[in-house]
Amino acid sequence: MQIGNRFRCYPTPAQEKVLLQWIGCQRFIYNAKVQEDRYFRTFARKSLDHAG
Repeated sequence: MQIGNRFRCYPTPAQEKVLLQWIGCQRFIYNAKVQEDRYFRTFARKSLDHAG
């Protein structure tokens, strides 16, 4: 069973710049989502404590 493929790419300097920008944006979005999840988990825990 083949699970995936591996390959290498050699981007031009312009393509490399764009890829680095995309990776930076992706990292920002991921970190914001993690922070949001932590906030809502804390909020839900506090709400459940007050409901009981």
